[in-house]
Amino acid sequence: MPALLLAAMLALGAPVDASPAACVTVQVEASLPLPRSDRSGPGCIAYQRVARAIPSTEARLLVFGDPQVKSADDVDYFRRDIVEPLVGKHDAALGITLGDLVDDVPALLPEVKAATASLGIPWLHAPGNHDVDPGATSDAASLGNFQRDIGPDTYARQTALANIAVLDDVILLPGQKPGYIGGLREDQFAFLERWLPTLQKNRLLVLAMHIHLFDEAGKDSFRDADRERLFVLLQPFPNVLVLTAHSHTQQHVFHGADTGWHGAKPLHEYNVGAACGSYWSGAADAQGIPAATMADGTPNGYAFLTVRQGGEYALAWHNARDAEDRQIGLHAPNVLRRGAYPAWGVFANVYMGLDDTRVEFRVDGGEWMPMKKVLLPDPALVAENARDDVTEVLRGFDRSPEAELSPHLWRGALPTTLDAGEHVVEVRAFDRWRGEVRARTTYRLEDFVADARVVLRSQADLDAYLAANKGRDTPFDLLPPLTRQRFLASLRFGSKGLGGFGVDDLAMELTPAEVGRVLALFDVEEYAKVVPSRHQDGPPAWRANASSPGRVEMGFDVLYRIAEAGEKGSGNLHRTFAELFGGMSRQPEALARLPDRELIFLLRAVELPMSVAVTSDDVEHLRLIVAEMQRRRIAQVSDLGNVFHAMLKVRRFEDARRFAGEHVQAELPSIPAMVDSIGSNASMPTVWRASIDGETFTRTPLDVSRPVILVTAGCHFSIDAAEDISRDPLLGPAFAKHAHWLVLPPGDEDLDAIREWNHRFPQAKAEPIHDRAEWASLLPGGWEMPVFFILREGRIVERISGWPRNPADNRQPLIDALVRAGMLEKP
Repeated sequence: MPALLLAAMLALGAPVDASPAACVTVQVEASLPLPRSDRSGPGCIAYQRVARAIPSTEARLLVFGDPQVKSADDVDYFRRDIVEPLVGKHDAALGITLGDLVDDVPALLPEVKAATASLGIPWLHAPGNHDVDPGATSDAASLGNFQRDIGPDTYARQTALANIAVLDDVILLPGQKPGYIGGLREDQFAFLERWLPTLQKNRLLVLAMHIHLFDEAGKDSFRDADRERLFVLLQPFPNVLVLTAHSHTQQHVFHGADTGWHGAKPLHEYNVGAACGSYWSGAADAQGIPAATMADGTPNGYAFLTVRQGGEYALAWHNARDAEDRQIGLHAPNVLRRGAYPAWGVFANVYMGLDDTRVEFRVDGGEWMPMKKVLLPDPALVAENARDDVTEVLRGFDRSPEAELSPHLWRGALPTTLDAGEHVVEVRAFDRWRGEVRARTTYRLEDFVADARVVLRSQADLDAYLAANKGRDTPFDLLPPLTRQRFLASLRFGSKGLGGFGVDDLAMELTPAEVGRVLALFDVEEYAKVVPSRHQDGPPAWRANASSPGRVEMGFDVLYRIAEAGEKGSGNLHRTFAELFGGMSRQPEALARLPDRELIFLLRAVELPMSVAVTSDDVEHLRLIVAEMQRRRIAQVSDLGNVFHAMLKVRRFEDARRFAGEHVQAELPSIPAMVDSIGSNASMPTVWRASIDGETFTRTPLDVSRPVILVTAGCHFSIDAAEDISRDPLLGPAFAKHAHWLVLPPGDEDLDAIREWNHRFPQAKAEPIHDRAEWASLLPGGWEMPVFFILREGRIVERISGWPRNPADNRQPLIDALVRAGMLEKP
């Protein structure tokens, strides 16, 4: 095999001979001298040249622990939760996975490898105990699938800044319990004994393994003799970092004489948290991805290792899909009795905390006070366990793990002698590598009043409550007067109590805890989590001056009432907006003069007409307002997303692409190449059809003169329908031949959601329509989902609405309709 080809294969993790008897491959990056291979005797080394990935000054490495997928769903979670948010947005030069790519399902190894390869950098994979071949009868023959689909189980890479050894440290023990233990084979020791003495001592030495070197309480995790023997080999090196995984928790261990290490300074082992967290368990979020919180309270995610000259390094943990990059998880009570004994506290889970990490807190901007390190379960996860205990229905495929003692938890007692009302708690920790990191939460102090619990289940209850409390403070009084009127008018009651409420005014004026107080009056405080509060860190500064509405709020209120009265279709909203605000929203100097609260009301005023139809003028109004909000640091990620999607709605694709590039922190979807050769010359309705790789969308006419099935899709019931129909032996082939699954235009429908749909349902791909107006005569009415329209000669002949699963009421009517239309033979 040509040397260059082999080097390329090695850089991509291509499989090579990795049996224990083979020489160990050492990849040597270009720019470093290539030693001569010595293929004789135990521990022989096969040096291979690979392209340079690590520069000579500083570089970042991505580190994944335990993707541990057991199903196609888990692969999908790994791809969407960990990999895709990083594609095109990371600056890593090299990547490492610390074992357990799969969960005893070796058939999924290629899928995990392919997903990881999409990050576009060379990748090193260590095997884990769940990567072994099912039914393996010996350790020596336990990794056949891994070696074939991933690569060698033991190898190394030499770079300008660090030397990295990837080691299979799983010793299989067939027929025993447990069936494995951590340790190293004789051939691995022979390799290390030959390779380590050849390395420069002034570079960082990294060991990447799966099973941790430290023993957990009551468990013999790693063979003592092997640990001691390894430590002797490492002792001459002044700068060593051991990366392990396996525990599905996160901690730092500094080995000393008590564990057999006798180097000049403690040996640092970073036991990296799992990409899968707690095995992809827990309640799912709005994207359908499980919470996956680990048993020590750390969110699932990944790490970065920064390597520098002289053996220096830095570490950082990143929670999956966390745009705020939170380093501290806080838990505090919502409310305490004023004057109570201060027996309750705020807990800070410092995800990268060490034993000597300094952690402090303060209340309402007061003096910083030290927090005490405690060995307890994270109370936030304990609360999640309690929610799983009391639920009447399953909240996920598997519930979150039972909370275990967290090695990085601190506590501070909350004062109860302050004034009644809400108080802001700030916590700061001094991360060894990042410096100061902070988090905030709130708690409330109240004077105890017996029998204060109120539940309002009807308009009559609400009216009586407001009358009885006239002149007294209630949770509603947290809202300014005009805002309170709008919120109260938005309430909708049903036979079982509150059936609906407006969220926008709550989100604009209240903290999450305050939203919970308002909703608690209706016994629906659990819905506070769906209100996207703009005030996560405490009450808004404008509250004291908000009792009298400003000009912009009054104008917004006029628009709001027009919209609520159902006058949207008349164009009255756009006209009224122009009359009320003139050119204010397009004048940066006028925007700069507005107070924060008025600026946000102007944003909401712009968005009201856009809920009907979006114009390029609307987009410019929106863009300028959000830019001013960004300048003041009061814009939310969702505000940036609204600008981006508004640009897509008016088909300003290049502007949207540029905007996404300027706002990487918002993690906006990447925009494919949008090819439109039709322009205004469409003779029939058109759709945007995606290429196989999803990187190009081409505007395409859809011929409806032939027999065709049109499905209006986009909701979770549509996903159910696509899933069920694709695998249905009768409907699947008919739909693959005749059906088009139509979704709303880009901007109305999320591009990443379209890509995800097409990846999941290759035989039922989603096709965004170009413009609702093109389809108005063919598909009249709203965009109910899913609706199946069966057409012949451009005319609807059958229409079937909905896709109930239990029972599948519409399957047979759909079959009958297709038979009548000649698209399906009678079964």
